[in-house]
Amino acid sequence: MEETIIYDFHQKMTDERLNGHHNYESDLKGLYRKILSEMAAEYTMYREYAPEFLSSLETNSEHSVSYSILIFFELYEQLMATREFRFFDVSIMDNDADDDIFEKMKPILKASYSKNNQQRLSEDNFDISTLSDIDKREMAAYIIRHLQAYSKQLNWSKDIVDVTMMLLIFLRQILGSINNAELFYHAAGMFIDRLTSSEYYQAGRDIAEEVILSSYKDGISEVGYFNSFRLYSNIGSIHASLMYANLSLTCILKKATSVFRKVG
Repeated sequence: MEETIIYDFHQKMTDERLNGHHNYESDLKGLYRKILSEMAAEYTMYREYAPEFLSSLETNSEHSVSYSILIFFELYEQLMATREFRFFDVSIMDNDADDDIFEKMKPILKASYSKNNQQRLSEDNFDISTLSDIDKREMAAYIIRHLQAYSKQLNWSKDIVDVTMMLLIFLRQILGSINNAELFYHAAGMFIDRLTSSEYYQAGRDIAEEVILSSYKDGISEVGYFNSFRLYSNIGSIHASLMYANLSLTCILKKATSVFRKVG
């Protein structure tokens, strides 16, 4: 990304706000879309430029939010006009999942955490070479049902958060290994909802960043950004939530495929 693009955006947005005009509307819309496109292209670009761009949006507050909303609807209309939709695969949930499955998971979890008790969501941490695809599907169903059950409880203790986080890290790896990574991001959204409802705001932000990094590694960055949109909407951060919503839509529209998957 050109070093001056966000500076140019900020200067024109600030000038409009301070002087009460919209003379740069066309320029600002073009700059906004270009910044989104550049950030969406690579995780490193997002990490480098998102803080500065978000700072500009927040500084210009009510004036910039009108542009964010306008861009959102333009991207959404473009998406609806150019993409077909289908449900993604949730057949994993048809698998039986009982406590025997958890007993099979325990030695794998223990072996990994005995070597490193600071696991990262975005990394493959477990030796799952001995598991069959049926094992993986049953384990995934078990973890998701665990998460669904606990999600009915709005306030989580730290113990529930820690155990669920451990299972979520494992879930990403096993779902990725059976080519159903998208389902993980649906589960991650439930986890993020409970972090915010339990007021673990910093933990929620940290996990959301790991989810974005993971989504780039999995080739579905749109769902990573969607979960950050979900987080910042939950905590009432309008500028961040709209930025992430627009990044998610931009990522979808960058894809050559005409099919976008959604939850059934």
